[in-house]
Amino acid sequence: MDKLDFSVYFSFFNESKILCFIIDKNGNVASFNNIAKQIFSITETQKVKLENINTIVNNKQFIKNLLETFEKGQKVFEFEINSNKKQIIPYEIYAKRITIDNNTYIACSAHTIINKNEVENKILSAVIETEEKERSRFAKDLHDGLGPLLSTIKLYVHELNSDDNTKNEKEEYINYIIELLDEAVTNTREISNNLTPQIISTYGLVKSIDSFKNKINATHKLEVSFTHKNIPNKLEKTIKLTLFRIITELINNSIKHASANNIFIDLFSENNILHLNYKDDGVGFNLNEALKKGSSGIGLINIINRIKSMSGNFYFNEQVKIGVDMQFSIEIITEDE
Repeated sequence: MDKLDFSVYFSFFNESKILCFIIDKNGNVASFNNIAKQIFSITETQKVKLENINTIVNNKQFIKNLLETFEKGQKVFEFEINSNKKQIIPYEIYAKRITIDNNTYIACSAHTIINKNEVENKILSAVIETEEKERSRFAKDLHDGLGPLLSTIKLYVHELNSDDNTKNEKEEYINYIIELLDEAVTNTREISNNLTPQIISTYGLVKSIDSFKNKINATHKLEVSFTHKNIPNKLEKTIKLTLFRIITELINNSIKHASANNIFIDLFSENNILHLNYKDDGVGFNLNEALKKGSSGIGLINIINRIKSMSGNFYFNEQVKIGVDMQFSIEIITEDE
C-alpha cells in the first residue's frame, strides 16, 4: 500500500492546527495532514523520506526516536522545527504503534510547546528572582544584625588590652562581651528562621534601641544620645525591625568609619509619620562616592533599600561640615491595622 487511506485517520485533524502523520518501518512518511505538509515543507503526494525533511532540527535523532516506537509501542519526546521565519519552534510529539492490514506503522501527532516553555521560563525566572531576593535578605540581615554587635564586641576587646582601665572595669567589659555574644548567637538563630530579633519581641523598639545605646556608652569611647517621643506601642513588626536594623547599622558605621565621639538619635512621630534623625560628629563622607564603592558601601545601600522597601523617604544633608546628618521617615502602621 503506497498511500494509506488518509480519510480514515486524518479527516478530523486535517483542518486543525495539530501536526499529524504516519511513518512506516523504512522511515517514510506514508501519510500526512495539511499542517504536516506545511511544517515539513512537503510537496510530494506520495511517500516522503524523513531523512529528506530539512525543517526538522537534528533530524537523525528525531528519526531514531520515532523508529524506537516500533519496539516500545509508544513514545513521547520533544523536537524542534526550523520555520520559514528562521525561528526554532519546539514541539512535543506523541508517537504510537498501530497495525493496518497486517502492516505496522507509527501514528504521530505533535503540538507546539512555545507556551509551555514560556511558562517554564517564567517560573524558572521567578524561582531565581525569589532565591536572589532571599539571598539578598539573608546577607542584609547578617550584615545589619550581626555587624553592629560584633563591632561593639571589638570595642570591648580593645579596652581589655588597655592599661587605663581598672580590674572592675575590665570585668564589666567581659560581662558586656558575654551579653553581646549571647545576643549575637540568638540573632544568628533568628536570622536563620527569618524571625525578628528577640530583643525587639521582648522589649519593643524604644527599649531595644536604649539597651543597645547603653552597651555602646559603657565603653566610654563613644557617647550615644537617644531621644524619642510619641512612639506607638504596637508598631507593625516589620517597621520595628527595619528601624532597629537601620539605627544599629548607622551606629556601626560611625564606630567603624567615622571616628565620631558623639552620636545623636531622635525618633518621633508626627501626623502618622515616624521620623528618625541621625547625626554624628565624625569625619563624614560623600554620599555618591559611598554608594559607588560596591561591597564597601553595603551598609549604606542596605539602609536605603530598607527604607525604600517600606515606601519611606531618605534625606542626606550634604551641607553639614562635620559628621553626618541623615533623616528617615516611614508611614506608621500598627499591628491592629
